[in-house]
Amino acid sequence: MWIRGIARRVSEVEIWLMSLLLAASLVYVNFQPIYLIIGLVFWLLRWVAYGYLSRRTPTDWAILVLSLLVPVTLWVTAMPEVTLPQVYRLLCGIMIYYVIVNWASSEAKLRIGLIGLALTGLALSGYALISVDWSDPTRIGILDVIHQAFAPYLRDTVNPNVMAGSLVILLPLMIALVLADPKPLGWAVTLLAGITAAGMGVVLLLTLSRGAWLALFIAMLLLVMLRWRRGWIFVICATAIGLGVIFIIGIFPSTELLLAGTSAGSVETRLELWLRGIMVVKDFPLSGIGMGSFGYVLTRLYPFAAEGSDLISHAHNLFLQVSIDLGIPGLISWLAILFLVVVSAWRVYRWSLVKFGRKHWITNIAVGYLCSQTALIVHGWTDSVTWGMVKPAPIIWVVWGFAIMLENLMYQEINTT
Repeated sequence: MWIRGIARRVSEVEIWLMSLLLAASLVYVNFQPIYLIIGLVFWLLRWVAYGYLSRRTPTDWAILVLSLLVPVTLWVTAMPEVTLPQVYRLLCGIMIYYVIVNWASSEAKLRIGLIGLALTGLALSGYALISVDWSDPTRIGILDVIHQAFAPYLRDTVNPNVMAGSLVILLPLMIALVLADPKPLGWAVTLLAGITAAGMGVVLLLTLSRGAWLALFIAMLLLVMLRWRRGWIFVICATAIGLGVIFIIGIFPSTELLLAGTSAGSVETRLELWLRGIMVVKDFPLSGIGMGSFGYVLTRLYPFAAEGSDLISHAHNLFLQVSIDLGIPGLISWLAILFLVVVSAWRVYRWSLVKFGRKHWITNIAVGYLCSQTALIVHGWTDSVTWGMVKPAPIIWVVWGFAIMLENLMYQEINTT
């Protein structure tokens, strides 16, 4: 019995230790294997302490398939030195997902988790000011000066689109918290969420990522529709105005304005890139080509004439990129996780709406999760910066973990009443 008591005490520090190590592994890639080993140790401690390795979740089977595809992607890749860090990043994301799910056992812990998400967004915004490459002349010059001052102390320079892709997932959650009734949640949490939302919003604006802007706009339309009883009227008006602007500008110029960018050139270049990505999936439907090897395979097996195509390392489409890396089974598994997370958030929203009303913080955070996933989907059609190639890729698993955590707490509340 004393062994079980010690295991339970040690297990209580899992969330804090694993969160700190995850942050370290995002900066220092060599920490990733250590992170996974320590995570497995905690799984064994949980088995000793409570008799199970992990709590069951609706996404377990889909995550199992993704995990089983890891040896496949390592086997088929032409660039194991590139694939291995991305595999580690995927496994780290899965690990922190289960850390959150197993830690979440009360409403108080959910509040702490929301504070952690807010602090993560705030830290990400601050880090963006010194790490993002702001050298584009259309941006504020002082930002590039700040970046150049800190560049010697940074391991990598962050692409603005990559930073925007991470921020646009977290920002709807913070906005939803700000809109919630502050009394049951606490004014301090509401204030922190407001400061974080403002900081992330400013940085997102500075990135000039049109895909992220569009994703946030559509996510906010959904938020208005779900948060306010007559919000659908505003959504219809905003949609009509948007369609009118597209009609005036023209479909092709509007598409060019949205898709064209420094990382993938013109619309023609991106469409050609997507076409070759589809060709890759057609030729390697079951195994994919190995995580991170798209640029290498593209230039050797599917070359195209667009200038600078040899510098393109990913397909600029999240769903296409997952299928390129892990094959169609990987895409189905990943989409299944996304679908189940959305379903979980929707269930919590409907339950909380009836039980607490539209202003309650649980209702609002469920809306935030739905909007967060909407932003992920919309932004995913034009970029793939939330997948394995970028260091902040595990952030989406953090969001997914809290979404499942929210549903588990809902069922606990239902069973106790």
